[in-house]
Amino acid sequence: MLNMHKARDWLHMALKEFEAANGDFLAGRNSESIQHSQQCAERVCKSILSYLGFVLKKTHHPSDYIVEEILEKPDIIQGSGLSEDDVRILIDIATLSSPLEKQGTMPRYGWETKDRIITPDEIYKEEISGMMLENAMQQLIKCCVFYRLREMDEILENEVKGVEEYVEKHRID
Repeated sequence: MLNMHKARDWLHMALKEFEAANGDFLAGRNSESIQHSQQCAERVCKSILSYLGFVLKKTHHPSDYIVEEILEKPDIIQGSGLSEDDVRILIDIATLSSPLEKQGTMPRYGWETKDRIITPDEIYKEEISGMMLENAMQQLIKCCVFYRLREMDEILENEVKGVEEYVEKHRID
């Protein structure tokens, strides 16, 4: 059963994380930008899963759920009424999300070795942070495209408009 309200809430939180990621990136806080980009990515996936009526347990890898529980199951695709365009967008969203989700706790804690901790600032430089931020932005855009292809209530549509306006105004290019 579609849950547009939860979809809207997750999308709203995703945009807030993207705003934080963008601010951190512009301020040179690369590891923090990646951490917020990662949260944005997870929340975009959770928005779509909620919209489609899936109830998720807590996870930091919702793109795996999209792949394993939807995209790899033709009967679920058909039962959810997903078109070929919808499936392509879901593939793109999962592909964009996966590298961010795989960062795990590194943006917060770095790598611990026997002798020291390699800090997040040593690991994440501007180029990597910019690429990850771009992934999060593209994921937000794809999410909006997905919703535009489907039925939305006014509440979700207003959130989609807000995301589209923010992304257009703050494009990284």
